[in-house]
Amino acid sequence: MPQTYFQQYPFALFNLPPCLVASFICILWHIQHFIFACTFSLKLLGLNRFKSTSSLNVMSSNDIHPSVHKHTGYTRLLKAGACSLAGLGYAMNEAAFRLEVTVGSILIISSLFLPMPLVERLILIGSVFLVLIVEVLNSAIEALVDDISLEHRALAKQAKDMGSAAVFIALVNCGICWASVIYTKW
Repeated sequence: MPQTYFQQYPFALFNLPPCLVASFICILWHIQHFIFACTFSLKLLGLNRFKSTSSLNVMSSNDIHPSVHKHTGYTRLLKAGACSLAGLGYAMNEAAFRLEVTVGSILIISSLFLPMPLVERLILIGSVFLVLIVEVLNSAIEALVDDISLEHRALAKQAKDMGSAAVFIALVNCGICWASVIYTKW
């Protein structure tokens, strides 16, 4: 009688496949570093809410009139969809994103024809989407830094390098997921 996956790997964390556990760890790591990058960008802009900045005229959420940006119902969904499509349009202007979409499309389509369980297929597809998500966030950070100033500054370089490192880690995660699933299957 053939052994199940959990009989072959009894010490797997919570009896989950190692590639799934690695994906969860990488996703949590990316979320943590995305939050750090956002707070870093706010500090770079001088909009740090954790310290008082008397020299800057910082607008608080109390200064915004309640009727501004308060769309409801279908209008809200349409506006959000339009903004999302505009963001994808901006992302498609990036050469790296176009390359990742092309390679990711090939990988996703090929995963649909590989004989494997649904969970493994979702891990493969999710790892590809994670690369695309991180690339969009990296492009947003780069656009924000470039909008502030095009001068060569150490903090601007650090923000861009950290965004690039996040994309690299997402690519490594994708490669590990695909390699581990292919290795265990064939």
